[in-house]
Amino acid sequence: DSKEVIVREEILMALGAVRDEAALPILIKALDDSTRAARIASNGLAALGPRAKDALPKVQKGFRDGKLAENGLSALIAIQGREAVPLVLEVVNRDKNEQNLISNAAFWLADVADPRAADFMSRHLGTDDDRSVPAARYFAKLGDEASMARLRKSLTNVKPSTQGGFHRTDVSRIADVRQIAVEALGK
Repeated sequence: DSKEVIVREEILMALGAVRDEAALPILIKALDDSTRAARIASNGLAALGPRAKDALPKVQKGFRDGKLAENGLSALIAIQGREAVPLVLEVVNRDKNEQNLISNAAFWLADVADPRAADFMSRHLGTDDDRSVPAARYFAKLGDEASMARLRKSLTNVKPSTQGGFHRTDVSRIADVRQIAVEALGK
């Protein structure tokens, strides 16, 4: 039985790797399987990108339900692009304990710079977590007056680590945020 599961998962990985639309029905069906198989299938769907649009309802459901986690985020982004922003924000605002998912979402949201993510990104600007740099990049890309005001404020509103004092990674992030802010404000 466990050999059968392993073989099925290997087949799903191979089908995803070939990036052929012929694999689409099998990958979509696998979204109903175990969490591991569904996540493997969602990686294959991500590789297909917009060509996997028929899988979108199941990917959205699996992402919303938490079954697909970061794999679902990748598939959702690859299939839907910028149109995925509302669902991504819904899930990351609801599932505040899913730190990897939130970080991955922050990096993607910085790349697309969709104004609908401003509230989410502003919560991470000036913090000591790994989302402060993408938040600064996000506001620099938006470039509107409200974004520039947030960047200005971030130059003076740097909080030390919750573990007491500044740690080496904090200093690096702070330097990156400041550089992004100064460059954006100087334009």
